[in-house]
Amino acid sequence: MDIVQIGSARADPVKFMDLVDSSQTKRCQRYVEKCNGPTELFINKQKKSALDYLSEAFKGMEQYKDKIGMIIDSSTTRGFTEPSQCSLYAMHLGIRYAACFDVVEACNGWVRAAETAYYYLNCREELEDKYVLIINNEYPPETRAVVPKSPDDYQACASYYVGLTFSTVCTVTLLKKSNNRSWRFFNSSDTIYASHINIPLPGLAKDFCPTSKEYSVYFTECYGQFCLPRFHAMEEKGLEVLAYVEKRKEFFEDANVICHTYTKKVWEELFQFNKFKKLSLYFNETGNLGSCSFPYIAKDQYGTTLPKGEHIAFMGTAAGGSGSIVTFVHEQDDGPLDSQYPKVKKVEPIGRKLLLLKLGFRALFKKILCQKKKRNYKSYSPQGAVDQKTE
Repeated sequence: MDIVQIGSARADPVKFMDLVDSSQTKRCQRYVEKCNGPTELFINKQKKSALDYLSEAFKGMEQYKDKIGMIIDSSTTRGFTEPSQCSLYAMHLGIRYAACFDVVEACNGWVRAAETAYYYLNCREELEDKYVLIINNEYPPETRAVVPKSPDDYQACASYYVGLTFSTVCTVTLLKKSNNRSWRFFNSSDTIYASHINIPLPGLAKDFCPTSKEYSVYFTECYGQFCLPRFHAMEEKGLEVLAYVEKRKEFFEDANVICHTYTKKVWEELFQFNKFKKLSLYFNETGNLGSCSFPYIAKDQYGTTLPKGEHIAFMGTAAGGSGSIVTFVHEQDDGPLDSQYPKVKKVEPIGRKLLLLKLGFRALFKKILCQKKKRNYKSYSPQGAVDQKTE
């Protein structure tokens, strides 16, 4: 499987602190300093609809419209509706005869959708000469951030800050079948860390309401279930992530490691003693991009198409203690698949104590001998923001 093209559209950039209620200014400023952001995010000041952003992101892909055999919507904001939200997107784009369904795993939605697409492209003959389109449309409702009744309610204040950090952005990713079998998916989940609340959806259905001369049709606000984390379980997942990176150290040393736009400070601390070709952290200048994190950052860095041979990894984390990692080499040609089961190099699991011992020695070595060495962080480019906006 390979990525054919990535499209994106975003709302207008706005200073984060300009959005904060006056009663929460000091507390949110402290959160910004603690989490290394955000200082700026994308807000829908022009009051465009979610479908408007989808149309903008899909520009440049119209030539593939008749060859798309499957569409997967993996956005965070959605409802348990019939037909699926994905089918409404397909109707809007004018794509017919494509299988449509929703795949939801909060901010890890793109990874889960890509994994689903990988299996379908390799197992379904009818997709042999077709494309799979993944849609991630993050359109946070205005009621996402609720001002706490009391400034002393720590949990409510933290939820208010988190609710404000989400940006309005849409991405579309076009995939095709190929001889590239370099894709690797690592998933973990612990739903004990999640609490469920209901948030209003963007009102997609209003554009599809039927018309009648005899009756008036009204759209009632729909509600969907959304997973708000009490914790993201980073303490537990941190060791899992570091162990996985250690097992595939050669790959990661040559890879652009793109991280989900969640609390930049966490990723900086987690990977401070790891060697990567590039570590891409965007939370400070974009806010939380939700399930759009990987495709948006990849589009910002590489453009609509990725360079051949590029080693790419994505570190995802989401509500409910859900963790995801995906790695691949773009357009790697592994040749036709033999009838025999492919041989895979066996990698022995790293024990917890051994991993901590290795990390401890590495930290000590770098603190003593590499005190002045600068980290290779790839941050957000203001010029990229101009190029990113679809005219």
